[in-house]
Amino acid sequence: MRLKDKVVVITGAARGLAAKTSRLIASEGGKIVGGDRDIDGLRRVVESINQGGGVATAVKVDVTSKKDMIALMDAAIKQHGRIEVMVNAAGGYFHYQGMIETTEDEWQSVIDSNLKSTFLGCQAALPHMVKQKYGRIVNISSLAARTYSYFLGAHYSAAKAGVLGLTRHIAYEYGPQGICANAVLPTAFRGERLSEIMSPEQEKDLIGKIPLRRLPEAEDIAPVIVFLASDDARFISGASIDVNGAMVTA
Repeated sequence: MRLKDKVVVITGAARGLAAKTSRLIASEGGKIVGGDRDIDGLRRVVESINQGGGVATAVKVDVTSKKDMIALMDAAIKQHGRIEVMVNAAGGYFHYQGMIETTEDEWQSVIDSNLKSTFLGCQAALPHMVKQKYGRIVNISSLAARTYSYFLGAHYSAAKAGVLGLTRHIAYEYGPQGICANAVLPTAFRGERLSEIMSPEQEKDLIGKIPLRRLPEAEDIAPVIVFLASDDARFISGASIDVNGAMVTA
């Protein structure tokens, strides 16, 4: 098992990609400390992992709160004594009405939930990783960071592009301390939020633009996160891994 006994903190773990990733990490032997403001949903995910023989803990957090993110790390340290992996998967969005119509509050909320949250997660995890001279950070960005997001907007594209810059900087600054930082950039994928983002007609149009001619499932993306969290990727750092079916290549 590639993550046997590794302590993995993951945000946004109550549903979607982060929930699937948590279950896959647990199947690879990792010990999950999940954070989400939806504590009931998170507890269901954690319960399913524990009932399946894994090890998982639920912590209610607001990922835009520095205090909460520090408390999430403290919970991991208190229970397991260390943090090997940090996966920043939480995010948020508004229904986009256009650049001109975007309010300042909407802009700030999307920046906070996608970029500030990633910064706070990394900032809270790094002291523990530096102390142990080992760490793996995986930040979830988006195809929007490479191009644009027609459905989620300018603020979402800007935030996810910021995640790439943050990831590259962490890889450079903390590489000498044995810490690798990478980003995963998925396109839209099937899940609870898809119907919130696009209509069936828009989904069909998007599929037509993907050379593999389908939308990915969370199960197509989670293994990439697990790979980057593992020592199989021990000399990969500062990378941005696209998971978009060749929709955009760079």
